[in-house]
Amino acid sequence: MKYKCFGTGSKGNLHRLSHNERYVYLDAGLAFPRFKESCGWQLDKVDFVALTHGHVDHGKCFEDIKKAGIPTISPPIDDWESTQTEFEIGDWKIKAWDVEHDVRNWAYLLYHKPTKHKTAYMTDFSYTKLVPATVDTLILEISYIDDIIESKQNELGDRYLRLVKYHNSLRRAKELLQKMMDSEGYKLKNLIICHLSDRNSDAERIKQELFELTGIMPVIADKGTEVELT
Repeated sequence: MKYKCFGTGSKGNLHRLSHNERYVYLDAGLAFPRFKESCGWQLDKVDFVALTHGHVDHGKCFEDIKKAGIPTISPPIDDWESTQTEFEIGDWKIKAWDVEHDVRNWAYLLYHKPTKHKTAYMTDFSYTKLVPATVDTLILEISYIDDIIESKQNELGDRYLRLVKYHNSLRRAKELLQKMMDSEGYKLKNLIICHLSDRNSDAERIKQELFELTGIMPVIADKGTEVELT
């Protein structure tokens, strides 16, 4: 299983899992020509695209993807009572669950049947009830570091409250990872951090603190990042 990042952060989010030239995409926040380029213009190689939520930096080309006939999964934006959160497409079993954001937002657990590899993707959230304890790979947003934004409250203004209410921080990420580590079946091998704020985070500090906690050296995702998942 391989991971590649084509974009992360406010300029657009597009992540790909691949195995034997078959592709799964997490979010669709780039222009459609860039999406097509990411799969070598071979849309028939895409098994499905999973959208977390409807903000443009995550769903910019999602409607184009649907029009192209590619299978998609997304939260029913206007139906908070929807009960379908489990899907099966090709070699994949997918479970979605709601996480806290300012619009309906899903995190995903993706199980690849041939390799038995489990991946969780969690972004743009401040709280999750479900802890994905038994995954091999976690792709996790850390938008900001708590003490950095605390020191910039006046400068950030309303942005400060939005970050705290709707995005994940280093402190919250460490709390989630500790819960995973304390759970039966914990087996995390790959930790990929995405959606860092340019001004409110520190990639080296995040890597160091998460390594001290988990013993896993995180990968900070950026455009072009590739990881061979174990």
